[in-house]
Amino acid sequence: MWISLSGSTIRRPAARALGLACVVTACVFLGCGKRGYAPSTEDWADSAGYDPHIQWSRDLGRAVEFSPVSTDHGWLVVFTDNKLLHVARDDGEILWKQKLSAAPSAGPVLLAGRVFVATDFPRPRLAGFDLDTGDTHWEIEVSAVHLVAGTDTLFTLENPGWLSALDPHTGDDLWSVPVIGAGPGAPILVGDVLVAPVRPDSLVAVNRSDGSRRWGIRPGWQPEIAASGSRIHASTVDSVLLAIDSRDGSVLQWADLPGRPVGPPVIRESVLYQALTDGRVVAASTATLEVLWISSQDAPLVSSPAVFGDRVAQAGPRGRVVLLRASDGVEIVRIRHPERVLASPVFHDGQLVLGGSGGTVIAYRENP
Repeated sequence: MWISLSGSTIRRPAARALGLACVVTACVFLGCGKRGYAPSTEDWADSAGYDPHIQWSRDLGRAVEFSPVSTDHGWLVVFTDNKLLHVARDDGEILWKQKLSAAPSAGPVLLAGRVFVATDFPRPRLAGFDLDTGDTHWEIEVSAVHLVAGTDTLFTLENPGWLSALDPHTGDDLWSVPVIGAGPGAPILVGDVLVAPVRPDSLVAVNRSDGSRRWGIRPGWQPEIAASGSRIHASTVDSVLLAIDSRDGSVLQWADLPGRPVGPPVIRESVLYQALTDGRVVAASTATLEVLWISSQDAPLVSSPAVFGDRVAQAGPRGRVVLLRASDGVEIVRIRHPERVLASPVFHDGQLVLGGSGGTVIAYRENP
């Protein structure tokens, strides 16, 4: 069934409706974690000869609910106590910090020498900061729940229901189109098409240049998506995995998942990796959707795996992060973080970084 979406571009009203919200914050979720942790290499349960070490550990704020983002010189991290920090790669020292209007609603996004962060209620804003200094370039009142960086355009999916393109230098609208409402999953760019999950069970695709409608489908409840060539792979909480043609929205293949997925699928070299809430990680072929291997971990899982080289890193609910061999799912090593890890691990240039529910960020590096 097609989503009703006009093919023309509609300008959003200057005063953006933000909708109603009820925010309940509990200490157990927002970072009453352990402080003063002094890690050592004993926290590595070594196996298979794997020999990394903890490079640095910093207690920097409250909960880290979104994965850190790598820069040329360090890491960008947002915290639930309304902070954005740029920390050095080598030692975790703070390069600069910015106070946010509220807790972040999405992880930071890099584009055109700027850092973009969206914040949640009670003061939803979208701001652009200078990557080198942290200075604020602009800030607008908008309830953005997802940000996507194009080549020279910042795309936003907003509540109560706008899909928009912004000038990253000024924050001005380039185009905006109404949608049913922001879904839990982030939009993706596939060639000249922007594809967005919208509530409650739909995907909508528009031309990235002007926002004009391409197609809309209803693949299942709360779809989360990833791209592989011209294909879009979607996982739904109905425990279904689909392959979709990005050009026209036609469903090419579908298969049952062995459990309910959490987070978007992650695709590397024709293999799709999907976390399930029951503690399992599934690897499947992007060509056939056939399951290649399943690894069982601690339940419940709350974030997607991270894939780097020949390893898959999956964070668990009790601070345990498991590294699996990407080819067959065999466990390589387990890492213990002193706090719960709510966001996916991230890896860049030989460094694995984890943010915890109590604000402790730890960087691990493999020994040469």
